Amino acid sequence: MASAIRLGIVGLVLVALWSWVGPSQLGGPLTFAVTSGISMEPDLSAGDLVLVRRTANIERGQVILYRGDHAGHDVLHRVIAITDGAYTTKGDNNAWVDQDRPTAAQVRGVYWGHIPGAGKWLSVLQSPVGGAAIGGLLLGVLAMSMTPSASTPAAAPSSGPRARYRGPQGRTPSLRTRAAAFAESAMADAAMGTALALIAVGVLLAAWMLMQPARTTITVATSYAHSADWEYQGRTGWEGVLPDYGSAPNPLTQQPTTGQPIFPSVTPLLDATMNYRMTGALQDVSGQARLFVILREDVTGWSQEFELEPWTSFTGNTVSLTSEVDLREAIQALSQFEQSAQINGALYRAVLAAEVRVAGTDDRGAQVTDEYRPFLVFRTELPRLVRVDHGGTVSPEAMAAGIDPLGDLVRDVTPRELVSHAEVDRKVSVLAWDVPVWGLRVVAVALAVVGLAGAFTLHRLRRWADERGEWFRIRARFGSHLAFSPQPPRDPAGREYLDLRSFEDILAMAATHMQPILCVEESQRVTFFVLDLPNAIYRFQLPIPAHGPGHHVATQTA
Repeated sequence: MASAIRLGIVGLVLVALWSWVGPSQLGGPLTFAVTSGISMEPDLSAGDLVLVRRTANIERGQVILYRGDHAGHDVLHRVIAITDGAYTTKGDNNAWVDQDRPTAAQVRGVYWGHIPGAGKWLSVLQSPVGGAAIGGLLLGVLAMSMTPSASTPAAAPSSGPRARYRGPQGRTPSLRTRAAAFAESAMADAAMGTALALIAVGVLLAAWMLMQPARTTITVATSYAHSADWEYQGRTGWEGVLPDYGSAPNPLTQQPTTGQPIFPSVTPLLDATMNYRMTGALQDVSGQARLFVILREDVTGWSQEFELEPWTSFTGNTVSLTSEVDLREAIQALSQFEQSAQINGALYRAVLAAEVRVAGTDDRGAQVTDEYRPFLVFRTELPRLVRVDHGGTVSPEAMAAGIDPLGDLVRDVTPRELVSHAEVDRKVSVLAWDVPVWGLRVVAVALAVVGLAGAFTLHRLRRWADERGEWFRIRARFGSHLAFSPQPPRDPAGREYLDLRSFEDILAMAATHMQPILCVEESQRVTFFVLDLPNAIYRFQLPIPAHGPGHHVATQTA
């Protein structure tokens, strides 16, 4: 009863200790982190081992460990402000504030203490090389602990009789008997040492891998580009409107093309084309596009939109939209505006614009949507001239406000780069191979299971050997060092045998004098002899049960 009470008290103490200082990887409240960089100097330097403890209350001025979305790794910085449940952090040695605003769910704990420089040693122990070194050391210790302490005697002469296992009436022994005999052999010792080593390596590897996060956050950049080419060509729309210059060449007979000025009185119709192309990493691209024109006046900011081509769906990386623009209608609209507003000499522009909405998937299969708005600006000088001013791309807000950023005249290429954070399997380098952490965890568990299964099997076989008696175990382990004789050896001087207390004493004498062990088997006992002539003959008598499982032995000359 008293021992049970003491055991319960010890258990409660261990549980309380674990709830206070247990590692978080195994369910405890503490997290161990190794610092890098100089952001927290002078208090913390690179290579320090920091202990972080979970807590429900985080206050301004405390140092917290959290997973940074922008940084892509764990961050150990000080809280300088708390706003709406989010923490603003900053490194003590940094001149800037962190971009991340972690919440309580992202915080792994609050600084509890640190050991200067200990993180470097922990990093070595956490590495595969360090784990292998520890496993090898345990392997040696376990193998040494499983090695028999008795010295090994000399082998029996090859010409003498040796013990052979035989069942009753000389039958071949059962598989169970042979397995039990193997369990007492030197090979079984090596197998047991290997099994225990597998357990040790598996447990160490599992502990190391549990300290490593199975997932890590990487920065993924997806690059692609929008491009738009503008083309236009003026047309007369009717015949016989040009003046007759006789034999002199008419300077306006050639219809204007892309980049050339347009004279509405000669070529009042304009065929405008926008050629769109998507280049880059996006796949399965599809979308919609439309074409429109915005008439605007620079001084007053007046503008009016006219649709040329409605929304048109497309599949693939390219689409082309073509529309006819009647410059006479545009000039008429501008003239009506001048008359209504009672202004003269206004500066007008016609913004030929397109709007493209695309959707696709990136290399990771994530859905990506984007919008692109190329434009081409014409300056109009009523009512005589329309000429290209500039082109480019613009946001819808800027386009509605009539702001025309400078750009290429008839072509625009706008690159895009989508930067995101993705969680992937974390890998570690093992013998030049990058192995996922979860894979090493599986290997660690498999090693431990195989080791446990092997150790249990050998333990069970040795239990079977114990059931067959000591004589069975002696033959299994030292059979190659035993020589059988039908009669006990005699001392030429007629002296009595020197009796020893145990078989281990016989082993020691045989090893000391480099002599084999002679065996004389009788119905109820086996007698072992070691000759130390002319000094003495040592003897040990081992009783055996009649007709026991270890009794049946036949001798056969090797």
